[in-house]
Amino acid sequence: MLLHLSSAALAATVPGDYSSIGEACSAGEAVIEVSSGAVAGGTCYLSGKTVTITGVGDRPTGAAIFQLYDGSSLTLENLSFSPAGDTLFSVYASDLTLSQVSVDTSGTTSKVLGLSGGSVEGTQVEVRGGGGAATLLQAFSTEDQGASVTFRDSRFSDAPTGMFYASGFGSAPLEVFFKDVVFADNRHAASDGGAVRVEQADAGDTFHFEGCEFTGNSAKNGGAIYLEYGSLELHDVTFEGNTATVGGGGAIYANTLDDKHLGLDDSWLCGNAAPEGSALYADDLTLYLDHVALVAQTGGGALSGWKSPLIADHMSLVANTIGISISDSLKVNDSLAWANTLLSEGVGGVQGDYNAYAVGAVESGSVHDLEIDDPGFDGDPTTCAHPPWLSSESVLLGAASDGSYIGAYGVDGTPPDTSVPDSEPPDSPPRTPDPSIRTAPRRRTLAARPRSP
Repeated sequence: MLLHLSSAALAATVPGDYSSIGEACSAGEAVIEVSSGAVAGGTCYLSGKTVTITGVGDRPTGAAIFQLYDGSSLTLENLSFSPAGDTLFSVYASDLTLSQVSVDTSGTTSKVLGLSGGSVEGTQVEVRGGGGAATLLQAFSTEDQGASVTFRDSRFSDAPTGMFYASGFGSAPLEVFFKDVVFADNRHAASDGGAVRVEQADAGDTFHFEGCEFTGNSAKNGGAIYLEYGSLELHDVTFEGNTATVGGGGAIYANTLDDKHLGLDDSWLCGNAAPEGSALYADDLTLYLDHVALVAQTGGGALSGWKSPLIADHMSLVANTIGISISDSLKVNDSLAWANTLLSEGVGGVQGDYNAYAVGAVESGSVHDLEIDDPGFDGDPTTCAHPPWLSSESVLLGAASDGSYIGAYGVDGTPPDTSVPDSEPPDSPPRTPDPSIRTAPRRRTLAARPRSP
């Protein structure tokens, strides 16, 4: 006769077998189930252990403290925490996995995460600040222990002194990856990087953002992101309403990155503000922009930099106070500048008041600048309320050097048709669409939140 044991039968229960999460951890339980309702947390201290803690039913709430050392592994699922004055997760050379976990630090001085070597992976995580004086999420690499941080489908908001801080001190790499994460209304009035601040990063430290949204963040420099050294890549990212109050980079401030470049593609920046670089400020690196829209930035140039060349394809500069203010070379193709108070300042050979022009237009077989009175937007291109796609009658459709549209906007977000025309002989080989013709940047819903269980 075979005896079948369910996973539930192997799990210790809180409350039930133990009165608190900390008590169950201290007893050496490897699988712990927490029932709904307020649960006294205690301290869960792990050294070289593997533990899984799962909330059953409605997401239980507790105030436990978790300390991981010496290669421990902790998985938390379907839990909510309201920490009371100490670091919630202290991770040293260990691994932490979070799924459907929410943390609210309102009214406390708690820090949510301190990582020094090891990894953190989170899916559908929500962190809300509002009270504490500490940066809520912190990650460090050390000489002999690398660190990695990955969050997906998550939301981080309302941190009063910055949400995420990272730094690498040694040769071991620090890797940070955020995908489909919202950073909203984080701030740091006394320092830099309202949502994300990276200092003293080392060669090999990488920071990647994909499908993310930064809205309403503020700091002295780098209202949303402040980065010194390391490597930064951004794809399909929205920056809206971020502010640098003292210096540069309403959305992004980047200084002396390792590989000397900052890549930004398929992205939307609107309504950001700063004295310099109202959208982006760069210091000593090359800016690569591809299918990027910069709309209604106020203050200094939407793109500003020192010793920072700009290379851009299918860029739109629309209704900014100043479009470009870069003291280095420009290489701009198939791009649109329209309704800016001043297109460019301080750039050799490109100065003056250009209200409307396009770069890379093709006419009679030659590439040249095309002056336009109205590009033919579908919607109001001077506000952030609606993505101003080009209308189907726009003079800029099919005008770019690759046969697509000029600027970052397609008709309703759809690239031009590159299919074989009916008049082409049937025995001709099919024409391969140009891979550089891509959909215009996706306008994401800024109110997106992680799905509740």
